[in-house]
Amino acid sequence: MRDLLSVAIFLRKPLPMEAITSLSLEQNAHSYLSGLTSVIHIPNQPGAVVAPFHASFPDFITNPDRCSPKRCPLFRSLVASEGHELIALKCLKLMNQSLKYNICDMPKELTVSRRERANSPENVGKISEALKYSCIYWADHLAEVKDFDTVLIDTLRVFLHEHLLHWIECLSILNELQTGVKSLGGIVTVLLAFKLHNLHLLVHDARRCLHMNFEAVQKHCMEIYESALVWIPQNSLIRKTYTADVSRVPRVIVGLSDLWGSVELIMQNGSDVESVAFSQDGSRVVSGSDDKIVRIWNVMTGGVEAELKGHTARVMSVAFSQDGSQVFSGSEDNMVRIWNVMTGEVEAELKGHRDSVISVAFSQDGSRVASGSDDRTVRIWNVTTGKVEAELKGHTSKVVSVAFSQDGSRIVYGSFDKTVRIWNVTTGAEAELKGHTSAVLCVAFSQDGGQVVSGSADKTVRIWNVMTGKVEAELKGHTHWVTSVAFSQDSSRVVHIC
Repeated sequence: MRDLLSVAIFLRKPLPMEAITSLSLEQNAHSYLSGLTSVIHIPNQPGAVVAPFHASFPDFITNPDRCSPKRCPLFRSLVASEGHELIALKCLKLMNQSLKYNICDMPKELTVSRRERANSPENVGKISEALKYSCIYWADHLAEVKDFDTVLIDTLRVFLHEHLLHWIECLSILNELQTGVKSLGGIVTVLLAFKLHNLHLLVHDARRCLHMNFEAVQKHCMEIYESALVWIPQNSLIRKTYTADVSRVPRVIVGLSDLWGSVELIMQNGSDVESVAFSQDGSRVVSGSDDKIVRIWNVMTGGVEAELKGHTARVMSVAFSQDGSQVFSGSEDNMVRIWNVMTGEVEAELKGHRDSVISVAFSQDGSRVASGSDDRTVRIWNVTTGKVEAELKGHTSKVVSVAFSQDGSRIVYGSFDKTVRIWNVTTGAEAELKGHTSAVLCVAFSQDGGQVVSGSADKTVRIWNVMTGKVEAELKGHTHWVTSVAFSQDSSRVVHIC
């Protein structure tokens, strides 16, 4: 009863009784749960889902104070981590039992790699609801486990060493391959935390394999064997673990790399890229390019989610809002545009610059955008109204980099006139930091706003004290222009690129 109730309560989405029976391996599941029809809906019609009538029941049954030994001496409260461990184990056991090569029994001629081949939608119906659920959600449940016992570890090991490719095949059929990339990423973290290093390395390898071959495998499930295994590095763990599957596909004699490279994804833009930025949650990348298009990329798949068209010249700078709902772009058409990420529509066109917009940045609260331009000015825009709140003048050459402090109280900007300036948003006071002997190409604030770092064409990096305006450190060693700088989260380190 406890196991079945845990399954019913902690599932990520409700399942029919048939699926609960398959997942739990308890043939009398209906009989056990039928005693709880006052709080759980037990439908009579096939396919209808089992679910609590109201959230108050799961709240009660998982609360040790309310569902206490004193009040419920025969039934202690359910513990979430134990429930998720149970479901993770049930999912893994079902997958180990049910997954196989060519799970939908396609004719052999349809399993061979062909450029035009795609998944058949009717194959989805050949996979049971319990197995669908297991393939999609097992990693979610595993991430909630507080303690890995030997049974769970052994079951997981069997899955990873014998059925990992079968699972990817199944996800492709279900059109859930993106969930697979996300699941593998989450499990890498979990296995590392529990010091399961061998399993961690295999999962990390599988994620690289899926990343590299996502487009092909998404189109047709059998490409995980037919093409993915052909091109992965010679010494990859996937190749070593799945030697039987590797042996039935064409073999590359020379030219394969030995190990995975440092690049996780290569996203082909088709035009020179001038600027890129991550969303705050790391799930997307935005790019601006010479073909006048702003593109939003999915980091898991490497695919383009949206192409934002409207600029009439090169897009020189891009940035995400803090919540990821908007993208800002600056262009050589003298415009700053604000785009809605969901719709791809332009929310605002910010006009005023008299020359190319080279750099854009947003405040932490998303209320303001700063833009630096070839017209030697920085403009501060109100995102809601689209109006200019301030125009900062004084530079004698183009402004190529702008950044907000974490609290939004200050803006730093660097120029080809060799200076860095800091503007106080509240008081309007401005400080000029001199010392570079050539153009300042990049600037950034430390997390606490107490320091600014700048990189220059004079091949040096300088760290400045915001309060005094003095140089705290001058970092030398580069042999070319320093084009990008950033502080670590704790402000103890600076990274710079030339």
